[in-house]
This record gives sequence, C-alpha cells and structure tokens, in this order.
Amino acid sequence: MSKKLKIYVSISVSMIFWGMSYIWTDMLLRTKYQPLSIIFIRIVIASIILSIIAKAFGKLQKIQKGDFKWFLLMATLEPFLYFIGETYGIQITASPTLAAVMISTVPLFSPFAAYYFYKERIGLQNYIGIALSVIGVCTVIFHNGMEEVNAQIVGILLLLIAVASSLFYSIVIKKLADNYNPFTIISYQNIIGIISFLPLFLFIDYKNFITIPFSIQNVYPFFMLALFASGVAFILFVYVIKEIGVVRSNIFVTLIPVITAIFCFILGTEKISFLRTIGICLVVTGLILSQLKSHKSH
Repeated sequence: MSKKLKIYVSISVSMIFWGMSYIWTDMLLRTKYQPLSIIFIRIVIASIILSIIAKAFGKLQKIQKGDFKWFLLMATLEPFLYFIGETYGIQITASPTLAAVMISTVPLFSPFAAYYFYKERIGLQNYIGIALSVIGVCTVIFHNGMEEVNAQIVGILLLLIAVASSLFYSIVIKKLADNYNPFTIISYQNIIGIISFLPLFLFIDYKNFITIPFSIQNVYPFFMLALFASGVAFILFVYVIKEIGVVRSNIFVTLIPVITAIFCFILGTEKISFLRTIGICLVVTGLILSQLKSHKSH
C-alpha cells in the first residue's frame, strides 16, 4: 500500500468510526445512562486497551517536562470539553445526525486557525464555501421550523463548544505529533481525561450509574466507543494530521454527518427529510469548497 493510499484509508476509517460514535452514544443514552457515565466508562476502557498495547509494543514514550502543558491542554480540549459538549448535546437534541452535522462545521474555521498559527492563505473560494456550509447547517437545524430549534438551543450551544474544542485540539495535536507517536498521544490523552472526569462522575452520575442493571446489550456500544471511537479513530487521525496537516485532515470531517445519517436511516432510528438531505449536501459541498487551496502557505 502506497503512503498516499494509507493516509486516505486511515482518515476514511477514522471518520466512519466517529460517524458511528453518535449512534453508539445515542444507544446508551436511550438505556438511561447519563452523559458523564458514558464518557467516563468509555475512556477508562479505551485507556486500558491502548496502554496495554502501547506498553507491549514499546510505543509509550516519556513526556518531556516542557511538553506536559501541551498534553494537559490537549486532554482538556478532548476528551473533557469536547465530550461534554458532544454527549450532552446529543442527549438534549435527541438527534445523532444533527450532532454530527454540527461537529462537521469544524473545517469551516480551520482555515482561519491555520492562517493564525501556520500563516496559510484563505481565498475567495473559502468564504464561498463557508457561506454554503452555514446555510446548510441552518437548513438541517431549522428543517422542522423554529419550535424544535427553540427547544434544542442549549443542546446546539453545547455542540458548538464541542466544535471549538475539536478545532483547537487539532492545532495542539499538530504540535505534539512532531515529537510523539500516536499511541503515546492518545494513551496520555485518555489517562488525563480519566483524572479530569473522575470527580464529576463520582459526584454527579455515580448514583445513577450503579442503579442501572448490567446488560450484555450495553457492552457492545461501550466497547465500540472505547476501542474504535476513542482509540483507533484518534490514533489514525493523529497520524494523518502529522502527514498532511490540520486543514487538509479536517476536510474529511465532512464525511461524519453523511455516515451518521446513512446508518441512522439504515437502522431506522431517524428519517432523512428532503430539507435535511439538502442541508447535508450543502454542508459537505461548502466544506469541501472552503478547503480548496487553503493549505498553501505564504
């Protein structure tokens, strides 16, 4: 397999797992698990699996003293702020597809962040793409009128927090990926995440968590979230960011809502209305257009 093909296969697989993560999260929310419980158990399982693999294959590197602040910032952005915004956003909106579309707007802002941090140009096509994508997101959000949106405004704001966290997370990842391998970055990301979420889990969700009877049916979404969404997908994403940069990597986030919508439709959990289909198409078209030539530097 050529290096170029490896990169595109890696990022595509990563997006498929993240697209499916909204469905797995929604499955757990429907069984009365609270967001903090889902997040905490997810990253605990992921941390155990990745730490064992990284240690066994000698992939776990030691963090240099000067880089600890960057690892701490990375883990604060993801999983802490991102997962809180994403999971509570899904719970309030009750729509995995809407959540996926909101998160897919990350590439809208990537050219601006890339210009600030890496001096990458932003052309006319970027602004046209951004306008199309904003229209597309609004179409998805308003497809049932203002009544539904008013009821979901808090959820949408939480999803916007997830968007901002994801954007700055990719900026920090680019810095760390030059000195650390993906296994090291994601292993420490999950370990720090566990420490961050533990107090919240114990004080807010623990009592509810222990009242939910154990079910083998719930093992599946927890395991899939941990291994594939919090493990494999992140490792592949770090690898791709290191190879092709922040902006070009984030282009592929546009695949997430399409993947989520398709699987939700297949599973029969959501209907894809005509307006929502148009909105998703506008988002994808606009996001792709917004990235054209945006990775060129001064």
